[in-house]
Amino acid sequence: MKFFTKTIGEVELINYVDLDAHDRDLILKMRNHPNVKKWMYTQNNISKSNHIDFIKGLEGDVERHYFLVKCKEQVVGSINFTSVGVQNSVEFGIYVNPFEIVKNLGRILEESACYYAFDKLHVSKITLEVLENNDRAVNFYTNNGYIKKYTKMIKGKSVICMEKVAT
Repeated sequence: MKFFTKTIGEVELINYVDLDAHDRDLILKMRNHPNVKKWMYTQNNISKSNHIDFIKGLEGDVERHYFLVKCKEQVVGSINFTSVGVQNSVEFGIYVNPFEIVKNLGRILEESACYYAFDKLHVSKITLEVLENNDRAVNFYTNNGYIKKYTKMIKGKSVICMEKVAT
C-alpha cells in the first residue's frame, strides 16, 4: 500500500505476509540487531524458522497487522498493530532500521502508523507501551502527541503505557 503525506512524501507499507525472501531476512536482521532488541520485552535472538512461522501465523489474522515501511524505496523500519479494533483502538509497535543512518526515521514510522490506524483502520485511539528507561522513545512519543496513561510491570520491566487520540 502506497500513500503520500505532506511532510514525508511517498511511503509504502508492505505487509509481512507479502514480503519477498530478501525483505523477510532483513526484518529478522533488524529485529535481532542489538540496538533494536535491547528495547524489546525479550532480548533473545529470533531464529529464522521462528521468524518464518511467525509470519505464516499472520496470514488471515485480522487482529495483527505487521508492515515493512519504505520511503523512497529505502527501508525505514517496521510498524505493527495488534488488538485491532478493540475498544475502537489499536496497539502500536515500532522499530527503525538500524542499518540506515537517516534523519527522521522514527517520525516517518510514527506518521505512517497514524495514517494507517486513523485513516485505514478507522480507530479513534492508538496505544503503545515503551520501556520506562527508554528516555529517547518516551520523549519522542510525548513530542508527537502521546499521553502517558499509566505504568505497569511486564517481565520484570517497568513499562509506560501511552495513547494518542485521533484529531
